[in-house]
Amino acid sequence: MSNVNEMSNLGNFFDRLSKKQKPASKDDTPKLKVIALNYGPKYGTIKFLPFLDANYGPVVLIDDDEGRMREISIWRDVDSSEDGGWDAWYHVLPLSYYDNLTQDEIDLYNRVVSKFDYARDSGGDNGAGLYDYQSLRTKCYGLFYGYALQYFNTENKSQDNFTAGPALIVIPNRTVGFTLKTDMEKWDSYGSTAWRNKIYNNNLTGRDGWLEVSLVPRVDGGVGNNLTINHAVANPNMPQANAVGPDLVISDDVLKMFSVSILRSFLGWEAGKDKLFDAENFKKIEFDLDQKIVAIKAALEPTTNASTAEVTGVTPVVNTNTAVVDVQNLVPANGQIVMKAPPVG
Repeated sequence: MSNVNEMSNLGNFFDRLSKKQKPASKDDTPKLKVIALNYGPKYGTIKFLPFLDANYGPVVLIDDDEGRMREISIWRDVDSSEDGGWDAWYHVLPLSYYDNLTQDEIDLYNRVVSKFDYARDSGGDNGAGLYDYQSLRTKCYGLFYGYALQYFNTENKSQDNFTAGPALIVIPNRTVGFTLKTDMEKWDSYGSTAWRNKIYNNNLTGRDGWLEVSLVPRVDGGVGNNLTINHAVANPNMPQANAVGPDLVISDDVLKMFSVSILRSFLGWEAGKDKLFDAENFKKIEFDLDQKIVAIKAALEPTTNASTAEVTGVTPVVNTNTAVVDVQNLVPANGQIVMKAPPVG
């Protein structure tokens, strides 16, 4: 079977798992813990039962195909904090993930992206040297809803304070889609696809298949990490090796937690009430970028007037805004499984 047909079949499978529906509003969002394998102490292996997002299926990929996530660290005022707030990461999804934008919101988005890219490129080590990865960065993610069963660190010991239960599982790696596809194709090569429905479902009982995701430092000590993803089905003859037992019963409340949408769960307080895009947060990001650009221009050209933060000569983001991202339409591109969108917290 050709790669194109394989990818088409895989995309159709995820399509069938997805039932389009409007995400819950911000006020209806239940609290859901986040497990992010995003740096040294958090690296390791997590085993979980995937649950299906009604809009996106089993996973949301934010990668080099649709565009990376832009992230900027900004002080956030929080009255309940002893210090009055803290530095928080604000996230800018690729434009295609925001639905129902007005023209004013599209224009605001385009300005933020243009200024972000200018500040990152001109303010970093190759420019003014003012802002590093801890201030401005772009990242790729694989985002899952899952009932976490086990979570081990790189020494194969249970992570501190880990308890089994529902979670948003965040894997910061640009090859999540490719790695997931590769293992699915391996299982399919055994002659049947029946195993898929054992893993990818929203059943509260009788779950006997799970995903195992490992993210560990590179063995050569270089920048980045190594990702592996394995699908697994319980073996009744080896109960000690199974991550899930036959008697596990998951509460109905879990399905409510997973009814919100993966991207809204990821964005949390950053998301708007009725849609993911929140204009006030974007205005705050733009204001902070304006200040950074003034400082960058002053550092690069100290004798010129740097009072304006207007960025020129930057190609604006093309408006691909349409209804809802269809992240299940997986097609081959550059050897990776990717999300194709008509169109994140």
